[in-house]
Amino acid sequence: MNRRTDRNRNPYGHIPARYAVRHKPFDEEGYVMFTKPRRNWRVPLAVVLAVLLLIAGALGVNAVLNRIVRVETVDVPLPGLNKALAGYTILHASDLYGARFGQEQQTLADAVADARYNIVCITGDMLGPDGDPTPFYELIEAVGRQTPVLFVTGENDPAPLDGASMALYVQGAQERGAVYLDAPYLVETGGARLWFTPEDALSLNLDAARATYTQQLESAQNEATRFVATYQLERMDRIEEARALMQDEDACIVLSHRPLSDSFVRAMTTTRTQGVSSFLATIDLVLSGHYNGGQARLPLLGPIYVSGYGLFPGTGAVEGLITSGTLRQHVSSGLGVRPNVQPPMRLFNPPSMTLVRLTDGL
Repeated sequence: MNRRTDRNRNPYGHIPARYAVRHKPFDEEGYVMFTKPRRNWRVPLAVVLAVLLLIAGALGVNAVLNRIVRVETVDVPLPGLNKALAGYTILHASDLYGARFGQEQQTLADAVADARYNIVCITGDMLGPDGDPTPFYELIEAVGRQTPVLFVTGENDPAPLDGASMALYVQGAQERGAVYLDAPYLVETGGARLWFTPEDALSLNLDAARATYTQQLESAQNEATRFVATYQLERMDRIEEARALMQDEDACIVLSHRPLSDSFVRAMTTTRTQGVSSFLATIDLVLSGHYNGGQARLPLLGPIYVSGYGLFPGTGAVEGLITSGTLRQHVSSGLGVRPNVQPPMRLFNPPSMTLVRLTDGL
């Protein structure tokens, strides 16, 4: 028997009730129809807004943290340290990159107002991309009014020699009482002696260097060449004089913008063990910077990325007190923002200076 569809029957009558409940019905030509399901955007939108609010809050907290200069105290035990040097304290600053902390760096001055330290050591990259040395000068005056200030330069600073003279920013720092550390610097206290020396003087072959600069001076055809050769020869004299004065019981601290590599430390240790060392002195401690503590960090995870170390290298490689063989190195996490590094800000990494205190323990 032929079956015909009842034209008066609703062809949508078979739609389950549970579907009909969730969809809006409408009437068309006597039939009950249903709209297509509508997406509920409320939940995704709420999630997006919550994430945005969380990011905004985190950046707000980070902005507050970046206005606070952290000053930590780190005790560095040096076996065999003369007891007269126990407690000797160094204010270590690095990587300013032209940043300002209040008018004339007043925030930096306030951060160390109650601190007691014997000397200030600055380990480079102090000028920003615009080359303005004023923030660097203000830092020297803010933290070094009562103590000597030693500084070395970093790879982002202009060269310390500029044609036929010292670079203007070096001269400006010297006029404010700071010492450009291009040769060993001696501190004597209570009958004990402590040397501060630049990294590039550690393994310098004085005889070869002197011969090179003597020849350069003799063949110089312009004032700039004569200045560089004369300056370097005078520097060789100061380094040689310091080598003659250094004794085994003296302590020696190296200022280096970058931490000394493990291979360099191994070479230095090996040659000393073999009794054929050409190195300047036995090193007790290295002060350095360069890495800015990773610049961008995440809570609990530490630095996100550090060139040469990769993703999430941990804090032990790029800040704080680290050990290379038997040599201790203090790596400053810095004050400013390193240019050409993303993100262009300090993220959960407050600017900091460190009070490095020498002790005679193990």
